Amino acid sequence: MDHESRDGDLVRLKSGGPGMTPQCCRSQRPWVRVMRGFTAVGITLMVIASLTVPAVSKDKTKTFQTGKLLDVRVEDASKGTAVTVSSGTAIIGTPIPGRLYTFRIQLEDLVYVAEYKEGKRSYKPEWIVNDPIELRLEKDRMFLKRPDGKELEVAVIKRERQN
Repeated sequence: MDHESRDGDLVRLKSGGPGMTPQCCRSQRPWVRVMRGFTAVGITLMVIASLTVPAVSKDKTKTFQTGKLLDVRVEDASKGTAVTVSSGTAIIGTPIPGRLYTFRIQLEDLVYVAEYKEGKRSYKPEWIVNDPIELRLEKDRMFLKRPDGKELEVAVIKRERQN
């Protein structure tokens, strides 16, 4: 039985009926087995990796410490200047309004001063001065836990030793 290969050559099929491999392709069969082996190993490694990644991220729990909120100051602050273009002429507009929140929080013998800059949104501080506040620190960032369980990220700008 003859069969035409991709490059147009006629290839004689081995007797034995339909579904038999052309003689030209039998020499490639060991490579097919090797490739299938690589594929099986690759899939197995991907499955193992996908099972271990969620386990690693679950182990990283957020540990909060309890400090004391000493003070919260709210100031109007500009977040830059708006530039308006009208009829091809640049007109420097008014400052972009914003607010600056400054927190003073005591944690053990250190007092942290942290800032939160806000844009257009209005934010209402949800804490009461001199009450405990839950927080966690990561380098120069502090995460304050709100009463609703969400976090507010603030930038630590100063640390003072409490005497």
